[in-house]
Amino acid sequence: VWSGSAAPTATMPDGRQAAEALLAAADPPDALFCVNDLMAFGALDVARRRGIDVPGALQVIGFDDIPEAAWEAYRLTSFRQDPALMAEKALELLARRREAPELAPMTLRLAADLVCRGTTRPLP
Repeated sequence: VWSGSAAPTATMPDGRQAAEALLAAADPPDALFCVNDLMAFGALDVARRRGIDVPGALQVIGFDDIPEAAWEAYRLTSFRQDPALMAEKALELLARRREAPELAPMTLRLAADLVCRGTTRPLP
């Protein structure tokens, strides 16, 4: 778990900063699950610069599955979300709240599909 001195903005530089700190630890992780693909790209940059074998010694997973995740330069394993479904559900919740403002806040979890590429390996 990354806990920097300031809240990250979830950019490539933030991913680099977090990966530098995590991979410099006495017991570095063998996997990084990043909050989005941009941070994962930054983490991959650091791993490459350090000569770390991805996915052999370090596995990296992003979230969003932006188009660049499929680029040959990254081949990032990522979770794909359905933004249209997210928007639809958000509007439904907003309409429900407008009709009944006294309703307690709700958390809605939507499925995300794992798109396996070159930054993870199969489990033994």
